[in-house]
Amino acid sequence: MSRIKIVLGALEVEYEGEQSFIEDSLVGLAERLLALQSRLVPSQPQLQLTSAPLPSANGLPDVTTNTVAQIISVKTGSDLALAAVARVNIVKGQPTVPRSEILDEMKQATTYYKDTYAGNLSSYLDTLVKNKKINLVARATYALAASERGRLESAIGNGL
Repeated sequence: MSRIKIVLGALEVEYEGEQSFIEDSLVGLAERLLALQSRLVPSQPQLQLTSAPLPSANGLPDVTTNTVAQIISVKTGSDLALAAVARVNIVKGQPTVPRSEILDEMKQATTYYKDTYAGNLSSYLDTLVKNKKINLVARATYALAASERGRLESAIGNGL
């Protein structure tokens, strides 16, 4: 969940919801509101609106799983599962992630997700555990391995 508040003189826009709406629609709406405001109150100077991902609780950008997948150059189902765990652990700040949430995160990465990934998720997670990229911390609950977490935090922080 992302939150943004824009205050430009008499214009105030506040939104809390999906990051994709902020990236895809909110900026355009704010720009149209600014244009309308400038026509109604022409004496006020024009303000430029720029957008950037809001920082998450740990100071890193609040990015989507799709963006994490892009940053780490996802090519396989295992890579996408890793990106999903990274988003939940690093960006959302949750220390562990259940298997069902990993699949939900993977599905949100529409650029990379394939329907066959759902049926192969157990295999992907087993591979990531064996390769010491994630840890199985409880039944069907995972977390990034410490070394992988450091690498991915750096990649996400430098990726934008």
